[in-house]
Amino acid sequence: NKFGSEISTAKTGQEILEQGGLDWTVRLETCERVSPSGNVVAGCKAVVREDMNAELGIVGKRYAVYQNDSVTELIAPLIEAEVLAALRAGAFDLGQRSFVSCKSTSSGQVNGTEVNMQVVFSSAHDGSGSVSLQVMPVRSDGACLPVLSVYKFRHTGNVAGRVKTIFDKLDLSTGQFLATMKQYEDMARM
Repeated sequence: NKFGSEISTAKTGQEILEQGGLDWTVRLETCERVSPSGNVVAGCKAVVREDMNAELGIVGKRYAVYQNDSVTELIAPLIEAEVLAALRAGAFDLGQRSFVSCKSTSSGQVNGTEVNMQVVFSSAHDGSGSVSLQVMPVRSDGACLPVLSVYKFRHTGNVAGRVKTIFDKLDLSTGQFLATMKQYEDMARM
């Protein structure tokens, strides 16, 4: 069972969004809710998927939107430069959670098995989680090795700027990936 849609032919950010079914945006709407005790709670916001006018979740006043195209703005140049290759993308529960996964175009070997670095972006548009960036080695048979790096960003303030800062430093994780491949190969020889 695989999640999302295969997007391996996507070469641009727009193609990733379209092939992955992520070519939509969300907006915040001010709302009031009644608590279980009957009190009116003001100052909350509803996250609304614009193409369906569907409420994805209720969030606090500090929540900041991180749009799907913010992810593709980061990874599209690396796909166009053939550093990364798009794999899968999709959304769950009408878009409450979305993801895009890519793999490095270069690989290493561990005990004769090809291993690529995989990068997975995910976002919880419903306020239940963070924007997440995971970097992990994946064997050619699909088995994941221990995750190298996990970065999580709250949906507050300049979340897009914080994600971009870490993503721009991702080359450090690539170096870590190559060093880890060497360690795995050394252990396999023991």
